[in-house]
Amino acid sequence: MTLVSSPIYLSFFLPVVSYFVGAIPTGYILGKFLLGVDVRKLGSGNIGATNVSRVSGKRWLFLVVFLLDFFKAFFVVAVAARVVPSLMVLCALLVLLGNGYSCFIGFRGGKGISTSLGIVAAINPFVLLIGFLSWVFAFYFFKIASVASLAFLSMVLCSALVMPMNLGVRLLFVFIFAWSTWRHRENLKLLWRGEEE
Repeated sequence: MTLVSSPIYLSFFLPVVSYFVGAIPTGYILGKFLLGVDVRKLGSGNIGATNVSRVSGKRWLFLVVFLLDFFKAFFVVAVAARVVPSLMVLCALLVLLGNGYSCFIGFRGGKGISTSLGIVAAINPFVLLIGFLSWVFAFYFFKIASVASLAFLSMVLCSALVMPMNLGVRLLFVFIFAWSTWRHRENLKLLWRGEEE
């Protein structure tokens, strides 16, 4: 057994890597290199796919940022589930926290929707499908990204409450709902006032 494959090494290495992978500020980096702007100072100030797309006026950038954040989380959780299953939930939490509080940009970050989708996809593709369809339908009818995101989060919460799953995953899904809803609190205020776009 090599050092890299030893359980003790992996128990330290995987969680640390999970945070740093989650902390890679995809939207900020693309904003700097492709647009020459700091997206934190424009639009909503968020580094997520929606704000990058709005600031740039380029819809394809939404997809690029979304997919990069999605697959960062998916990769981390899928690897943890395969290599050290007992660390999967911890690694999922850390990749989400890395996304929200990136050490690379002063512990600021995104709202976690793309990252949450990646986490859910790696753990339970069926829940992802339900959540994604909820997002699509909500966006189709309301044309507001935050409403669609909240629809997805609601489906994640419902799945945690009614579907058979291990307690750790159930608690993780409840945390994802609570965390991402909290990160959308300003959007909720705007929705309440009828000012959200």
